[in-house]
Amino acid sequence: SNMLYRDYQLQAVDAARTAIMQGHRMIVLVAPCGAGKTVVALRTIELAIRRSSKVLFLTHTEEIIGQTSARLSAIGITHGVIKAGRRTALNLPVQIASIPTLVRRLDTKPPANVVLIDEVQHIGSRTWRAVADAYPSAVIIGLTATPSLHTMGYFNKNLVSEYRYERSVADGVNVGYEVYRIRTQ
Repeated sequence: SNMLYRDYQLQAVDAARTAIMQGHRMIVLVAPCGAGKTVVALRTIELAIRRSSKVLFLTHTEEIIGQTSARLSAIGITHGVIKAGRRTALNLPVQIASIPTLVRRLDTKPPANVVLIDEVQHIGSRTWRAVADAYPSAVIIGLTATPSLHTMGYFNKNLVSEYRYERSVADGVNVGYEVYRIRTQ
């Protein structure tokens, strides 16, 4: 692809691939906000379709659907989009779907053997879990900055890559912060 990847992004993709080759089906990748989890997803999608996989990228916001769609198009990956008022090209091997929309259309869900779930800390909610559970034989890769106990429980504690905030600051990916305490009367 014509995309530039940071080392930790490629390491996350490799860690996921290794886990899959070892027979794991549930995988969690953790990286802080701004560290490019979507880029990790794009690389994963690229590699999966080379192996003739059908891929589903799940998220819950219009913004992420739009960004992911634009970025897939930019690297030459044609795809369908499933969201309220829109349902395009379900025959394509890559689909981006809105979780709130897909949960209402599970009877006509697209086939997938690789499912990427953005903001997977929400897996504790019935809606998110219903969608994930609708793909019992797929490899499910969860992406999050904030893994919850629900998340780790659902994924059998299979955290395969964790890029910590402190490291992202040291690498110049993110900036540090200072905490100020303001006293009021």
